[in-house]
Parts: sequence; structure tokens; C-alpha cells
Amino acid sequence: LGIWGSSAKTADPVTGENESIETNYYLGFSHAFTNYGVSIDVGVVQYDYPFASSDSNEIYAVGSYLFDKYGEISASLWMELDTATTTVNGVELPTTGNAGTFLYYNLGYELPLPNKFELGASLGYQTYDGDPDPVTDYALGIKRPLGGVDIALPYSDSDAGVKKSDFITLSVSKKI
Repeated sequence: LGIWGSSAKTADPVTGENESIETNYYLGFSHAFTNYGVSIDVGVVQYDYPFASSDSNEIYAVGSYLFDKYGEISASLWMELDTATTTVNGVELPTTGNAGTFLYYNLGYELPLPNKFELGASLGYQTYDGDPDPVTDYALGIKRPLGGVDIALPYSDSDAGVKKSDFITLSVSKKI
């Protein structure tokens, strides 16, 4: 159970509306089978853009394997739930038909480094029924716990065919 927020400024590719705030609510279940080095995580995420009409929901499943001292590898699948809706006079209404199926696949690897640092790398691939061009993305970054929080600094890019697809992001997170 959790909430995540961002002040990322992007434009909705369909409506062109400015999405200056993103809030994600998530609910899931995770379990570590420590004797085997295996972990699972399944759940649902609601993406909320308070100033735009592009809210969506996804379900996800993540599996990972811990290689004793050689790091952790993970594989995940994210699927957007059918959001065949339209906004009329500021009210989101269901429409007929299928909005299309969005699928996102990701492989990740985290390698422990000296002094509590961690190197992370990931490769993702997304498809959408209504779009003939799938998108591949990747990220490479460093993470370290500091003062009770995790600080991460990844570089990410994709072949999405947009003006700006590469980013360096600073994140601060805390698990409770």
C-alpha cells in the first residue's frame, strides 16, 4: 500500500493537456522465499493526473532472484487495464470498444558495490495495440542508502521518437 508523487511536466500525447502533477496509488502483495533467493510482487497501480484527463490503472507482476553476492535479477510485466473512456464537459465517461492493450516488459539487474552503493541497469519494451511502433527503453544508475532514505541517480533513454527522451533523475525514497 502506498502513494508516489511527481512534479514531472509532460504533455498528454492524445489530448495535449499539460500533466504537471502525477500521483500514483498502489496496492500489492510481495513475498520473499528467502531459502530460495526468490521474491514475488503483484499489485495494481492507479495513475492520477489531477489537471488532465488521462488517468489509468495497471496491474503488475514482478519476479526476482538474488544471486548471493552477485546481485539481483528481476523480470516484470505491467498491463494497463482497459480504459476506454472519453471526457465530456470535465466528466470521464465509458465508451464502447477497446482502448487497446498496453503491455510493458522489463528486465533489471542490481549489483552491490562497495560502501553500500548499488549499480542498477534495466531494459524495457512496451507495446500498445493501437500503435505500430513499440518502444524500447533502458536505464543505468547508482543508488545508496543515506540517513534512512534511498538516494538514486539513474540515466534513462528510449527510442520513443520524441524530442526529449533521455533524462537524469534524482529520487529519494523511504520504505515504511
